[in-house]
Formats: sequence, structure tokens, C-alpha cells
Amino acid sequence: MSTLGIAALAGAVASLVLVLVTQRLIGHPPLLPWSGPLVLLFVAALLAGMAFTTWRRIQVRREPIEAQRAVTFLALGKASAIGGAAITAGYLVFAFVSADNLAAAGPQQRVIRGLTAAVAGVLIMAAGLWLERACRVPEPPDEDEHEEPLNR
Repeated sequence: MSTLGIAALAGAVASLVLVLVTQRLIGHPPLLPWSGPLVLLFVAALLAGMAFTTWRRIQVRREPIEAQRAVTFLALGKASAIGGAAITAGYLVFAFVSADNLAAAGPQQRVIRGLTAAVAGVLIMAAGLWLERACRVPEPPDEDEHEEPLNR
């Protein structure tokens, strides 16, 4: 099983345990403020911007990058992908468990906010994978393209 799959499973189990314990203690799942999904979307945008600039610098313009910075970006990309998978699965489980009575306002808000946060988790995971891929050492350019033709 891949690392992202294990992270998703851990996020789903943690979310299920949290929801079940909360339901047992207060009688309903916790309420989600809009600040959570919005912050996750902001983090996804930051990661995507970082991945884009890193991709352009290393893969397109082939500029050198300091080794420490490349390792930091690589670790951030990997951690973001793993965290995004856990967030996505956790919020999907939360939304699924909360979908028992969609006619009421509380469950409806939980499902909408949970699904919005799950989409943000997917975006964080995708941006993390992109950042991780952007840190790869680029292939050397083809020598045939840069050689000048011989004049005979």
C-alpha cells in the first residue's frame, strides 16, 4: 500500500473516531466553521504557487538551486501530499457520517463544509506532488539540438 493510501486510511479512521466520540459526548457531530476549508484552500494556493515557480526555475529555465533549498522543497512537497491525502479522507468520512438528515440545516452545513475541505485536501495533495516532482534533477538537454552543423 502506498504512503498516500496509508495516510488516507489514517485520516479516515481518525475522523471516524473523532465524530463517533463527539456524537457520544454531545449528541451530534462537531460543527465546522468556514475558516477551516478557507485556510486549506489558501494553503493549496500557496503550495501551487511554490510548485509553479520551482518547476519553472528547475525544469524550464534549468537554473541551479541550492541543495538545502531543494531538499526543503522536496520535504515540503512530500509532507503536503501525505497531509493532503489524510485531510481529504478525513473530511470525506466526516461529510459521509454527517449526511444522515440533509433536510436539517446542521447536517447540510456539515456536509457542504466537509466536502469543500475535502476538495481543498485534494488540491493540497496535488500541489504537494507537483512540488515534489518539480524538485527532480532535469534530464540533460539533447546534444544534437545544440551542435552547430559542420561546414564542408
